[in-house]
Amino acid sequence: MLKNLYRLFPAFALAAPLCAAEWMTDCDAALRKAGEENKLVLMDFTGSDWCGACIQMRQRVLDTPEFQAYADAHLVLLEVDLPRNAAKLGQEGYNRNQALVRRHGVSAYPTIVVLNAQGQTVGGFKGGKYSVQEMTAAMDKAAQNAAAVAGLPQLTGEPRLKALFSLYKDFKDNGLDSAAAEYSAILEQEDTTGTTPIGDEVADRNLLAAFYSAPIHNGTPEEQAEYIDRTVAACKTPDTKTTLLLMKMRMLSAAAQTPEDVAKARAALLQVAEVNPDARSTVESMDREMFSDPEAVLEKNRRAAQDSEDKAQAAQVEMLVRQRLATIQGKEASLAEVDRELAKDYPPLVKARLYALKATITRRYAQTTDDIKEAHGYMLRMADCQGEQAETFREAVNKMYEDYDRVLQADKARKF
Repeated sequence: MLKNLYRLFPAFALAAPLCAAEWMTDCDAALRKAGEENKLVLMDFTGSDWCGACIQMRQRVLDTPEFQAYADAHLVLLEVDLPRNAAKLGQEGYNRNQALVRRHGVSAYPTIVVLNAQGQTVGGFKGGKYSVQEMTAAMDKAAQNAAAVAGLPQLTGEPRLKALFSLYKDFKDNGLDSAAAEYSAILEQEDTTGTTPIGDEVADRNLLAAFYSAPIHNGTPEEQAEYIDRTVAACKTPDTKTTLLLMKMRMLSAAAQTPEDVAKARAALLQVAEVNPDARSTVESMDREMFSDPEAVLEKNRRAAQDSEDKAQAAQVEMLVRQRLATIQGKEASLAEVDRELAKDYPPLVKARLYALKATITRRYAQTTDDIKEAHGYMLRMADCQGEQAETFREAVNKMYEDYDRVLQADKARKF
């Protein structure tokens, strides 16, 4: 095991610290440390007790010996946690982290923001990265950006404008909207000769704002497709055209009912390669994955339409049963009422709602762990009604009920 680790990561292994790199929680202290040690600050915006992607990235990348060795040499690590259980941080800590979320415009988790010692954003990304190589590459890019930011005061004219635009594009492409907006504002003020494409970027940004607020989104797929085409024709940048054409492709694909409809969706995807040649390899990969079998697209849509109908029916049946249960007292009588509905010829998703309702009733009247075990059984029946996702549901249910006594005590405490 250790031999394999050294073979894969010899430089990291030799430099690995004896203990894990420290995760700080105070931004001001982290910035001071970064200044003293000539490092950058990696801010991990996370939801430690609810965000699955955050937890995965922490386990698979940030807490690995390989990345910890890299961080020890180059970074100060700062955790900005927004847990569902705010008591973990205390009110002061939670409010402090909320302020950082607002300051950096964080809208999704996980998000990584990299700061220089002066608190300026120099890199990062929205969403997860799940390999050490991807993460360190992003940090190396942040280090390059930090050098560019440090050199800006010495630049004038065209070199300065190009450096500003390069930073703007990197932040925009990685979802760091707050930092991108800051550099866009600087460019709009300084680029009076059209040296960079910032004017086109701003024009497209305004075009997209008008597009998203237009009522046409309630029209038919054909009307929406025509509106997207008109907007694409008015766009100035390949990125914006790509965004709109992919939206058109997804919309037409989801609404497709005939092979001709699928062909129209595919044509929208292929058009992306025409307006944005840099995306050609990605388009080809998506084409193979999504449109190699048109009938599979149509079958997926048929299943989605049926699932939508089943979910609507399930919600209606559950509402009617709950109305009747409001006039019934006692566990056995309530369960019997639900069983009368279960005996009917309903689709699996309707039955899933009814089994979940039986579990709720059982827990409401639970006095012993045997009652919780009974509720667990009903939830497993619910999971069995989930088709291809049945196994995933079963795993989640089993985890929820892994400690019957804990569930029982929690239900009693909140007067379930």
